[in-house]
Amino acid sequence: RPSLAFEPYGTALFDKGILRVSSEAFTDAGFLSQELTLPAGSYRIKATLNWSATSEKPGSNAGHLSFHGKSMIYAINDSTATNIPVTAYFTSDEQPFRLSFGLGGWSTGKGYVQLKNLQLEYLKPQ
Repeated sequence: RPSLAFEPYGTALFDKGILRVSSEAFTDAGFLSQELTLPAGSYRIKATLNWSATSEKPGSNAGHLSFHGKSMIYAINDSTATNIPVTAYFTSDEQPFRLSFGLGGWSTGKGYVQLKNLQLEYLKPQ
């Protein structure tokens, strides 16, 4: 599995050592992975997240884990949570993509989001 390197984007406080983004003001900011290109096939993404986040607009997400600029894997809503497991399945079409997570994500949020763990697994055809 690829080991992911993340770089900050947007305006916030970033702790790269523990992959935590925080902001007292509403923002759309987080960490962005390097570009990934996976062989065609089915994959499982498993992540563990911590957050305490509030969205600026009622009904919109306060944070996210996403295929950057394409689609949301997991929407973080107003709340505080620790060690939340997230599992999603996707199919690679061999097009390059990036993963991102943080506050906002097609919206704006404040508080913090931390990525504790992330694994990409290839699912062998049955």
